[in-house]
Amino acid sequence: MRSSLKYIIILMAIAMPSILHAQVNTKANLGDIYSASLKGNTKQYERAFFNLFPDTFTDFQRMYGYDEAKGGAIYYRQALGHINYFFKTAKSVDEKVFAQKLLSITKNGTWEADAENYFQSDLRNYFFGHSSLLIPLLKAKSQNEIDRFWYFFLDGPHFNKDTYNRTLILLKGNPSMVKACKRAADKVNKNNVH
Repeated sequence: MRSSLKYIIILMAIAMPSILHAQVNTKANLGDIYSASLKGNTKQYERAFFNLFPDTFTDFQRMYGYDEAKGGAIYYRQALGHINYFFKTAKSVDEKVFAQKLLSITKNGTWEADAENYFQSDLRNYFFGHSSLLIPLLKAKSQNEIDRFWYFFLDGPHFNKDTYNRTLILLKGNPSMVKACKRAADKVNKNNVH
């Protein structure tokens, strides 16, 4: 009996990485990956979650947004946990790949309460800690993409002067970025008159 138990344990130990690999590499949904990561947080789960996380703002809204007529999207209620976990995945994937995905998501972004707000908040924190990575990548984008990034970054129900001023300090020495940020700030202020 005891040798049978040892044999089963050895087989499970051998099979477990394959099972985990199959679970992570299938087109499982974000909810499954996120739930599994809570039980055993591994870099493999983080990479899988990163890969399945939306690449565009439209897809982001389809998964996490809220529509007055339809209600919350599929992961609306899990948005905060998923978004926080997405930013945690930055440690498990190439930093430029992570940063490019951030820029891709913000391309047509606008502030909304809930998920978009959570994402924007984490994006700002990431930017303030990784501006030396993000600024050169952003500078390589089209002017439209740069403008859209800064608009999303600064958008909100009320203009945040502290965020804006802190951003300008980090952009010092990048006159084209300063101009783009100022243009976005003017547009946000104009659009958010209450």
